[in-house]
Amino acid sequence: MNELHYHRPKTLGEALELLKEGVPLAGGTALVPELGKTQAVIDLQDLGLDGLGLKKGAIEAGAALKLQILIEKKLKIPEALVAACHLEAGLNLRNMATLGGTIFSADGRSPLLTTLLALDVRVEMQPGGEEISLDDLLERRGEKDFRSLVTVVRIPVPQRLAYDQVARAPYDRPIVCAAVGRWKDSQESEAVRITLGGFGTRPIRVQNAEQEIAKDGQVEKATAAAAKAYAKAEDAWASADYRGHAAGVLVRRLLMEVLG
Repeated sequence: MNELHYHRPKTLGEALELLKEGVPLAGGTALVPELGKTQAVIDLQDLGLDGLGLKKGAIEAGAALKLQILIEKKLKIPEALVAACHLEAGLNLRNMATLGGTIFSADGRSPLLTTLLALDVRVEMQPGGEEISLDDLLERRGEKDFRSLVTVVRIPVPQRLAYDQVARAPYDRPIVCAAVGRWKDSQESEAVRITLGGFGTRPIRVQNAEQEIAKDGQVEKATAAAAKAYAKAEDAWASADYRGHAAGVLVRRLLMEVLG
């Protein structure tokens, strides 16, 4: 077994330098089972990345914020986002798991990731302070030479947000899940964002369904687009036919709730 080196930097600059030789450690819920595959861990708990507040109409959360704090904190956190946190993990894990760690490690069956993707979340990356969309980060996080830290997660407060899922039991991981967010964009026009989860390495955004709503509010066409998006989503948990049908049903239900 390889010798494991443990680092606990006191500054962000020190942590970024150490990323060249190891991987970041926040809550540890995803990393600890994989410790045999790395040579060094960089403990982030002394960097003050666990803040939470409202800034310019958005929820601004530090990447090291524990998921349970999102549930307990009395801010304008949408009920659907709180529900997704409950479904993401049990209480013990929520007290350890962090927002940034979940964003980097969760797969397509993550209720929280599916809901965040429906909120047009943006994340601040270091070094450089670049701000990118969550959608872009999910594409980049698997790159071999990706050596950046998420430091801040910015979550817009929507007019409406809804989440639903199909699972074997109420608090089981979803076989299919969906989230729909609605808000006004910078031109004061209403925008709708539709996401699906329950399959693959990451949740997906169903832009064809969003376009149908933006065009003429066609819920049925948006439903069909959502079903088509999961028409090949087959694995050991469910057939593609089942997932496609369930995706359409969930998206239709959520659109009626959010647009009604």
